[in-house]
Parts: sequence; structure tokens; C-alpha cells
Amino acid sequence: MVAAGPDLRGCTYLSLLALLASGSIAWAQIPGALPGTPATQVPLTQGIMENVAPEPQTPPDTAPKSGAVAPPSSSTAPRTVPPQTKAQPPQPVRSVDDDLFDAAVEAVKEKRYGEAHTLFEPLAEKSVYDAQYNLALLLKRGLGRPQDYKTALIWSWRAQLGGIRRAGALSDELIDLLTEPVIEEVRTVVAEGLRQRIQQHDMSAITQLARFNTDFLAEPNMEEAYIWYAIAAAFRLPMGIRMREEIAPEIDPERLIELQAEATKRFDALQVPQQSTAPQPENGERPPSRKKEQGV
Repeated sequence: MVAAGPDLRGCTYLSLLALLASGSIAWAQIPGALPGTPATQVPLTQGIMENVAPEPQTPPDTAPKSGAVAPPSSSTAPRTVPPQTKAQPPQPVRSVDDDLFDAAVEAVKEKRYGEAHTLFEPLAEKSVYDAQYNLALLLKRGLGRPQDYKTALIWSWRAQLGGIRRAGALSDELIDLLTEPVIEEVRTVVAEGLRQRIQQHDMSAITQLARFNTDFLAEPNMEEAYIWYAIAAAFRLPMGIRMREEIAPEIDPERLIELQAEATKRFDALQVPQQSTAPQPENGERPPSRKKEQGV
């Protein structure tokens, strides 16, 4: 008769392992165990996890701490980031001259040429170069006023010196319609107008007068051009230094010293603080207004 073994009912697997380790029971005494199966072959971790009740899963504390902001719930829809709007550049401030120019252009479109001439003329007198170009076109074609080639060339040359490229072709057409004595009169008027602007401290007229002496005279006056480019360089006007250095080698060294003295004299007479000069474009010409020239 086989001695009754210990009552193993209700023992946990951990208790069985303890009894096996102490020698109190044999492997064969465990109900359901295979004979001869060593205990070391039992997947202990599997047994432990199967017999140990899982720890109760407590929901995370979602309540915000004092002073903290609660994170957004995962069930809420993601916030939509508003698209960033591109910063708009500042709009140019309109002036009365802008309104007059627009009105003149509208008058041209509606073939009210006399009104257009009346509107363009005061702008041209204020050195609005595209207005000068349009006024020259009206005078050349005789629209709104009788044809006047001489006055048209005056305005066309002024617009050309001011940087209106289309004025160059118009000036060439007008020159072909005029005699040399009349063209010389136009030169006198244009040069005098530039000198008056300089006396009124219009610094853009300095490089224009220098260019006038090289490109608009029947015979270029390089000495006068050097003087005005030297003054432009002293005022730090664009193209002043470059053109001064280009012209200097063409002048006799002794004469150059005299021209420099004359440039200094005229510079001092202007009495314009250097820091007050406004920046000029790289070609040394006065920047055109915001309006583009309107062909008639």
C-alpha cells in the first residue's frame, strides 16, 4: 500500500515549486505531471504569469495638476493652424501729381488732347520726365496744340536726360526736322534749365548737365563735363567717380589742375550739405516717377 502523499489540492504553482525544492514531494506525486519529466524543463515564467492575477489597470490621472494646463484629449479633432498670410508691401503714397498724370492719360485715351496738354505741362515743368515725354509727343504730332518741333525737342531732350529711353528715338526724329541754328537754340534752353535746377539744389541735374556736355552738344565739352562729374563725385552721386576718372585722362594734366580748382569753386557756391543729397540710381540720372510713359 502506497503511503498517501500530501494533499496538494488548492496549492499554487509557486507552492509546488517550493515543495519540490525542499524534497517534501516528488515530481511523480504532482497530479497530471508526466513521469520522468524534470522540473527544470517547466517553462516557469509562463506558469508564473498564468497563475499570478494581473494587476488592476488604473486609469491615468488625467486631472491637471495645480497651475498646469490639461493636455488636449485624443478624441478631440486636431486644431487647424490658420494659414499665414504673406505680408503685403506698403503701398506708395499717391500725390496730386499722380492724380494729374492719371487724368492726363485718360484724356489722351478719350482723345481730349487739349486737356491732356494742359495737364501734362505743369508736370513737365516740375521735371516729371514721363510727362515731358508725352508732352513732346503731343507737340510733335500737333495734338491739342499746333505742331511745335522746337519745343517738342526741348521736352524730349529733358525726358531723355531724365532716363526715359523712348525719348531718344523721338529726339532723333525731331532733330531731322530742325535746322542746326534751331537745334543750337534748344541746346541753350536745355542747358540753362539744368543750371537753374542745380541752383535750386536739385542734385540730379548735376550729372544730367555733365552728360549734356558729352552727348548733346555738337562738339563734346569734356572740360565742362569733368567739372560737373567732379562735383557729382564730391556729393557721392552715382556715376560721378566713374565718369570723372574716365574723362580725366583725356585732359592735359596742367589743365586738369585748373578744372579741379573751378570744380571746388562751384561746389562751395552750391552750399548744399553732403548728407542731404538723396540716393540716385546707378546711371546717375534722376529716377523717373512711378508712372510709365504713356505713348500718345
